[in-house]
Amino acid sequence: MAATSTPVQIRIVVRDAVPGVRGGVQTGSGAAARVEKWERMAGGDHTFELTANTTNGSLPLKGPSIQKDSKGRFVYIVWRSDDGVVSRRAKVYLEQFSAEHLATGNPVTVTIAGRAKDGLPCCASVYPLDVSS
Repeated sequence: MAATSTPVQIRIVVRDAVPGVRGGVQTGSGAAARVEKWERMAGGDHTFELTANTTNGSLPLKGPSIQKDSKGRFVYIVWRSDDGVVSRRAKVYLEQFSAEHLATGNPVTVTIAGRAKDGLPCCASVYPLDVSS
């Protein structure tokens, strides 16, 4: 039987986003990396939405926004400010996803802290505070 690709909606909730900074989900990697839609943070919580795919309804997640390294699969959230002062990326790991999350058919919501210890947007490796569906 041929493999079937099944879409999975993912919501990444950035808790307490830094107001005025722009953020977006990176697609592609290396020289092909880009952010297709920049969104300005108003402060408070902000939600990014993306679609990933599974094969035959099973993990691992795949898609143009899904990256992989030795620690697992992740999505980059890229941050920038209009004045060029802020330019960083958050590597949001998705390894807490489970078959149970996918089985509901609902979007999977990943909540992350929006700020690093320096008060600027979260960056480097970011592990979810919560994963739900």
